[in-house]
Amino acid sequence: MPQEFLTTPERLRYQTVPASLLEADIRQHFHLTEADRAFLLPFRGAANRLGLALQVCCC
Repeated sequence: MPQEFLTTPERLRYQTVPASLLEADIRQHFHLTEADRAFLLPFRGAANRLGLALQVCCC
């Protein structure tokens, strides 16, 4: 039987974006580094790069 890695409240917290964020949190967690930007460059299309950038920032 598989074991639960996260509790239900932990899983819900990780699956949602908070309704309000402090500017300091936004700068820390949602800023692409130069390495992130270099990673995104090979992907085709602005929409693909934007979607991937959102995934990088939210993880």
